[in-house]
Amino acid sequence: MKNIILVLSAIAFIFFVSCKKGEEKHDSSNQETTEVSSSADTIKQEVVPPVTLDRGQKWIANTETTRRIEIMKGLLAEFPSNPTENDYRVLHKKLILGFQSILQKCTMTGEARTQLQNYLMPLKKMIETLETGNLETCKVTYSEMHVYLLRYSHYFF
Repeated sequence: MKNIILVLSAIAFIFFVSCKKGEEKHDSSNQETTEVSSSADTIKQEVVPPVTLDRGQKWIANTETTRRIEIMKGLLAEFPSNPTENDYRVLHKKLILGFQSILQKCTMTGEARTQLQNYLMPLKKMIETLETGNLETCKVTYSEMHVYLLRYSHYFF
């Protein structure tokens, strides 16, 4: 499990470093700011900037990213109604693979990619929480992640 987290952290670091190089400057006075809360707010974490819209409009996301988010929603929808700790660990593994796929196949650039990063970091924390095996924490995180994934369509299409 530690190897998975180590690999995920390395991929995330590379993702962020590469994004900063191609980041475009936009006039932030023309952007609407909307904060996205999640269970990651209750977990010790670094501060993630809020997701913003592109002058009130949704960002254009690449097809693979949107497809992977939909797959993640499907995994949550198919999840057992009375899950065990092991069910959450299995879900964690599946979600990590989807998250890694988003990072690897993202073709977004500039501010759209930055906003995707802002959206993904709380999601990453939620996915990591499922690995803990604490049944009560996982139940709360699962519910919050379900709502959070639905918010993707508020910011991206």
